[in-house]
Amino acid sequence: MAKHRAIPHGFMTVGEAAKKLGVTVRTLQYYDKEGLLSPSAESEGGRRLYTDKDLVMLHQIIL
Repeated sequence: MAKHRAIPHGFMTVGEAAKKLGVTVRTLQYYDKEGLLSPSAESEGGRRLYTDKDLVMLHQIIL
């Protein structure tokens, strides 16, 4: 049995999303806590999963 389950197609982890937009993981966690940007899904293991649509919203927030 694999330790890590594959991320579904079309989703990215919080780390991948943060890296794409040049922010920290902690920033995305904070935005989620404050209700500014919630992840589109959560993995079975509880990892936040984001889509490209979420990145567009995040880009608007940080501008």
